[in-house]
Amino acid sequence: MDKKSHTDKVLPVERDGASVLGVKSMDVDDESLPETESDSDDVLRSWIVDCIYQLSKNANLEPTEKFPLQKEILKFLAVQGLFTASLGIEVTSFELQEKLKWPKKPASVQIRRLCIEQMHHLLADAERLLISEKRTEINESMQHEVSPLESSDLGAYAICFLGTLQNIPSVSLFWALSKDDEHTFNKILDAETQLFRAAHKGGYNFSRMQAMRFLLIQLLLQIPLRHGEICETASELLICCKEVFGSVIELDVEIYNDENVMPDFMDVLIDALLSLLPQSPAPVRLAVEQVFRCFCDSITDSGLMHMLQVVKKDLKPPRRKTIVLGDSDEEDPIEIEESESGDEFKESEDEEHTDDNLEEQESNVQTEPTLQEKNLQETGDSEDMDSEFDDEAMFRLDTYLAQIVKEKNNAVGSDTAQSQLVHFKLRVLSLLEFYLQRNSNKPIVLTIFSCLLQAFEKNSSPTEGNEQLADRIRVILERKICKAKEYPKGPGVNFLLLKCLLDKALKLVSRPKGKRMESLAQTCSFWLLKVIHGNLNKVKLEDISQIFLASLEDFFTNKKCCLKGGFLREVFRRHHWLGTAFFRMLAENFLKTKSDFLRYEALSLLDALIRPWIGKSAQNSYQNLQFLEVHLSSLSDLIRHLLQKKAHKKSFRMQALQFCKGVLEAIQLLGLEKPFAQLLQFHKLVTCESYIGDLFQTKLDLDS
Repeated sequence: MDKKSHTDKVLPVERDGASVLGVKSMDVDDESLPETESDSDDVLRSWIVDCIYQLSKNANLEPTEKFPLQKEILKFLAVQGLFTASLGIEVTSFELQEKLKWPKKPASVQIRRLCIEQMHHLLADAERLLISEKRTEINESMQHEVSPLESSDLGAYAICFLGTLQNIPSVSLFWALSKDDEHTFNKILDAETQLFRAAHKGGYNFSRMQAMRFLLIQLLLQIPLRHGEICETASELLICCKEVFGSVIELDVEIYNDENVMPDFMDVLIDALLSLLPQSPAPVRLAVEQVFRCFCDSITDSGLMHMLQVVKKDLKPPRRKTIVLGDSDEEDPIEIEESESGDEFKESEDEEHTDDNLEEQESNVQTEPTLQEKNLQETGDSEDMDSEFDDEAMFRLDTYLAQIVKEKNNAVGSDTAQSQLVHFKLRVLSLLEFYLQRNSNKPIVLTIFSCLLQAFEKNSSPTEGNEQLADRIRVILERKICKAKEYPKGPGVNFLLLKCLLDKALKLVSRPKGKRMESLAQTCSFWLLKVIHGNLNKVKLEDISQIFLASLEDFFTNKKCCLKGGFLREVFRRHHWLGTAFFRMLAENFLKTKSDFLRYEALSLLDALIRPWIGKSAQNSYQNLQFLEVHLSSLSDLIRHLLQKKAHKKSFRMQALQFCKGVLEAIQLLGLEKPFAQLLQFHKLVTCESYIGDLFQTKLDLDS
């Protein structure tokens, strides 16, 4: 019988966790076990510990029925993993009203570690349950004070249970802790207890308190396993607790007295959360993510810049120089890597990146030997924010990266360090993704967009990039930024950054960097134009037209340009205000270019411009009338050329006919028939009858 079958068949019989599992007697009576070697004992005991947790995980029970089961498992794991008894193998706790038992043969360090790890997972499952169920009894219990031993909160019960055992004279921690670790251990116990009581009194954000509590509990379990590594992070989290919940809890923690020195508590919190992401187990990372979700609406721009520093950090310098496209005097937020290769990447399938599959996703990371290091050149405010992390705020990140480099140098032929960095980046990207989901309308999104687009371009390199990182970044750019319902608005939108980003996006579209890059660059271009149109006045829109003019000229003059006519037509269709600035230029290109393909590409772009003035949705506005009056001469020259020099291909002739019909319909709608007929000199065109029949006669109301 496997674990799942055992759970499904045994648990429905009796739903009292203690009696079903026999937790109190498991692994405490060695008389029934044959004398075996230590390794064999460890194998058996590890199997027991694993089975106990799996029973809780796979139990198909209601939350109220599952809690007693989880509580019994928690007590067993805590006793076997954290504590030892100095007087025999059995201790009675009057406060808990039960007997605690230890095996006659003490558990090994390996088994104790396994017990603590399973406690991590058990508490993470309990937190998920509280988040997903959002049970009404939790909200109702906030109206009155509840004892941790009587509540249905497994985290609160765990802290109360550990504190009770720690106060029993004959029971002590198995793990030898330093003074700092012991001090941190006790501080976390006190902080969690106060947060639990404050949360159930009401008046504060319950979800914030809940998330912070479970993170502190997870860190408390890490203290025995990571000696000296948790103290600093835990101290920072306790400082944040005092800053946020200081009016309802009293914590004895040291904070800066000088307001000029004290950083924003959110910067301290982000620094602490990031320090936990690289090497912590999955349950700790889940708790970190939940805290970030609850606090991300208050995150500062400098905190976001700290996260972006992680995304763009690499282990090795670039093999090749990078070229910056655009004006050399400006600082560009995106660097486009010089590449002689025009190889196309294989189009990868879109993947949904959710919290549930993140751990599985990271386990399949594919890493390349190197990544290029390119520092993001920020403009304006971004540069100022970045500079805040040159010293103390970046110390922990730099320390971790230095540790990775050291491991990489020591592990010859190994990509462990690179894999760790990729994992770290994926976890930070998950936090950024959630922030963007909630704050897609903030101006700082442009800076995030800039960094992510640069990181995508770098990781798309077939030789020096990482395909999984590239796919992850592409999904965030497309779904959380470009396809979001809202976009950056307000006075904080950086116009210079917008111009630079659009220029780089258009250059990425026109460069042969593969289908994946081309598709994303087009999507980004559409989004940037939407942001521009929604924020800027006519004067600044003219500056944007100049950026697009360079791309149009490249399209008609550069044979290596990879811009597609369909992309340009879609731009004009979505942003008609942009296309009208190029009407005369497109008409001139049609008349002077020698290539039939480019000539009729220009004609199709012109047709896209006049479409808003044709059909039922057309508007007879003064702006349209004024525009056609200005360009009436160019239109007449264009149509005269179409009538006199018919195209050889039937498809081109049909395109010309449709364009002529569209122009005449727009002219008729705006009442410009007579001035247009005079410019066209219709009576001199002897070929018009055979070419388009009586179209001109009808539309312009002329005699044959």
